[in-house]
Amino acid sequence: AAHDHLVPPRHLKRPPGFILPSDDCAACMYRGACFGVPKEYAERFGAKEFRPLGKKLTEVKVEVTPRCNSNCHFCYNKNTFAAHGRPTAELGTKELATIIGKIADSGAEVVRFTGGEPLMRRDLGGLMKTAKDRGLRVTLNTNASLINDAAMRFLSKYADTLIVSLHSLDKNESLQPYNLYSLYSK
Repeated sequence: AAHDHLVPPRHLKRPPGFILPSDDCAACMYRGACFGVPKEYAERFGAKEFRPLGKKLTEVKVEVTPRCNSNCHFCYNKNTFAAHGRPTAELGTKELATIIGKIADSGAEVVRFTGGEPLMRRDLGGLMKTAKDRGLRVTLNTNASLINDAAMRFLSKYADTLIVSLHSLDKNESLQPYNLYSLYSK
């Protein structure tokens, strides 16, 4: 079940086309604050993809960049948040370090860095170190295409879990739309 919740600043209203996907949303700790999801996403994937969050926060996902070096048709980011356009500004290192500190202070156990492609940030290793220094387990969502020797050094030191999107086990299958040919040489 998904754990994603769109909790915007309090002054914003739910955008048109967003719905609460399940009757179970009434039991969620974010009820009244969550925007829900785009109606098309709920219709495509169904309410079973969502479940309410209880009182204990265990994992917080932080999108560190909307930038990506791929163009996957199934991308959650592209099909939801960025589907109708949005600014591509990223938070700075200091702002993200502050957020990581607040995540640790909240009692959460895991911070998951997502994007776009998180490895496009030059300061990702430092952000991961900040999270580890604050006692958090670190998960990284990545397409793995940018993993090189330098990235392996900081990933092996600071990442507890890597979540890699695999598009095919057959290198002869067309991966051109995704721009991920380099994965087969790694």
